[in-house]
Amino acid sequence: MSTAMKTSTGLKGPKHGSPTKEQLRHDRIVGIVVLVLMVALFGLMIWLASITGGAPPADFDAWPMMY
Repeated sequence: MSTAMKTSTGLKGPKHGSPTKEQLRHDRIVGIVVLVLMVALFGLMIWLASITGGAPPADFDAWPMMY
């Protein structure tokens, strides 16, 4: 078995250097949109959970160990 370094396969890694202002602006906008959508979905889940009255007392099906 050889422990020598292998030669490059010609594949290039990610670009080096700082991103452009347009790329930063685009990434910032995408991040804000994702956060707004997440907050909206969480809010919708909480709202939908709060408008239900829950199960009536007669239909409370807890495990016997929970009593």
